[in-house]
Amino acid sequence: VLRAAADAADPDGELLARFADRRDEAAFAELVRRHAPLVTGVCRRVLRDDHGAEDVLQATFLLLARKAGRLADRPVSLAGWLYTVARRLAVE
Repeated sequence: VLRAAADAADPDGELLARFADRRDEAAFAELVRRHAPLVTGVCRRVLRDDHGAEDVLQATFLLLARKAGRLADRPVSLAGWLYTVARRLAVE
Protein backbone atom coordinates (compact mmCIF):
# COMPACT_ATOMS: atom_id res chain seq x y z
CA VAL A 1 0.00 0.00 0.00
CA LEU A 2 2.81 2.43 0.80
CA ARG A 3 4.51 1.74 -2.55
CA ALA A 4 1.28 2.36 -4.45
CA ALA A 5 0.87 5.68 -2.65
CA ALA A 6 4.41 6.67 -3.59
CA ASP A 7 3.76 5.74 -7.22
CA ALA A 8 0.97 8.30 -7.46
CA ALA A 9 3.48 11.10 -6.80
CA ASP A 10 6.23 9.81 -9.11
CA PRO A 11 6.69 11.50 -12.50
CA ASP A 12 5.76 9.51 -15.61
CA GLY A 13 9.39 9.25 -16.69
CA GLU A 14 10.43 7.67 -13.41
CA LEU A 15 7.57 5.16 -13.52
CA LEU A 16 8.39 4.29 -17.11
CA ALA A 17 12.07 3.81 -16.26
CA ARG A 18 11.18 1.56 -13.32
CA PHE A 19 9.02 -0.56 -15.57
CA ALA A 20 11.63 -0.67 -18.33
CA ASP A 21 14.53 -1.47 -15.99
CA ARG A 22 12.91 -3.78 -13.45
CA ARG A 23 9.53 -4.70 -14.95
CA ASP A 24 7.95 -3.00 -11.94
CA GLU A 25 4.28 -3.90 -12.43
CA ALA A 26 3.10 -1.35 -9.85
CA ALA A 27 4.80 1.41 -11.86
CA PHE A 28 3.12 0.28 -15.07
CA ALA A 29 -0.25 -0.03 -13.32
CA GLU A 30 0.10 3.56 -12.11
CA LEU A 31 0.81 4.73 -15.67
CA VAL A 32 -2.31 2.91 -16.89
CA ARG A 33 -4.40 4.39 -14.06
CA ARG A 34 -3.09 7.86 -14.84
CA HIS A 35 -3.46 7.80 -18.62
CA ALA A 36 -6.30 5.35 -19.39
CA PRO A 37 -8.94 8.12 -19.34
CA LEU A 38 -7.01 10.10 -21.99
CA VAL A 39 -6.52 7.05 -24.20
CA THR A 40 -10.12 5.90 -23.78
CA GLY A 41 -11.39 9.36 -24.64
CA VAL A 42 -9.50 9.64 -27.90
CA CYS A 43 -10.49 6.11 -28.87
CA ARG A 44 -14.18 6.77 -28.21
CA ARG A 45 -14.09 10.02 -30.17
CA VAL A 46 -12.54 8.30 -33.20
CA LEU A 47 -14.40 4.97 -33.07
CA ARG A 48 -17.70 5.91 -31.41
CA ASP A 49 -17.76 2.34 -30.08
CA ASP A 50 -17.00 1.33 -26.50
CA HIS A 51 -15.83 -2.20 -27.36
CA GLY A 52 -13.51 -0.98 -30.09
CA ALA A 53 -12.21 1.73 -27.77
CA GLU A 54 -11.40 -0.91 -25.13
CA ASP A 55 -9.49 -2.96 -27.72
CA VAL A 56 -7.43 0.05 -28.79
CA LEU A 57 -6.82 1.00 -25.15
CA GLN A 58 -5.32 -2.44 -24.54
CA ALA A 59 -3.29 -2.31 -27.77
CA THR A 60 -1.92 1.12 -26.85
CA PHE A 61 -0.70 0.02 -23.44
CA LEU A 62 0.68 -3.23 -24.85
CA LEU A 63 2.73 -1.16 -27.28
CA LEU A 64 3.88 1.03 -24.38
CA ALA A 65 5.02 -2.08 -22.51
CA ARG A 66 6.96 -3.26 -25.56
CA LYS A 67 8.61 0.11 -26.21
CA ALA A 68 9.13 1.18 -22.59
CA GLY A 69 12.91 0.74 -22.75
CA ARG A 70 13.30 2.98 -25.79
CA LEU A 71 10.92 5.61 -24.44
CA ALA A 72 12.54 5.65 -21.00
CA ASP A 73 15.93 6.39 -22.58
CA ARG A 74 14.82 9.70 -24.10
CA PRO A 75 12.75 12.64 -23.00
CA VAL A 76 9.19 12.16 -24.18
CA SER A 77 5.79 13.47 -23.18
CA LEU A 78 4.15 10.19 -22.29
CA ALA A 79 0.65 11.66 -22.52
CA GLY A 80 1.42 13.00 -25.99
CA TRP A 81 2.93 9.70 -27.09
CA LEU A 82 -0.07 7.74 -25.80
CA TYR A 83 -2.52 10.15 -27.45
CA THR A 84 -0.75 9.89 -30.80
CA VAL A 85 -0.48 6.10 -30.69
CA ALA A 86 -4.10 5.63 -29.56
CA ARG A 87 -5.42 7.93 -32.28
CA ARG A 88 -3.32 6.20 -34.96
CA LEU A 89 -4.46 2.75 -33.84
CA ALA A 90 -8.10 3.84 -33.65
CA VAL A 91 -7.99 5.29 -37.17
CA GLU A 92 -6.40 2.08 -38.50
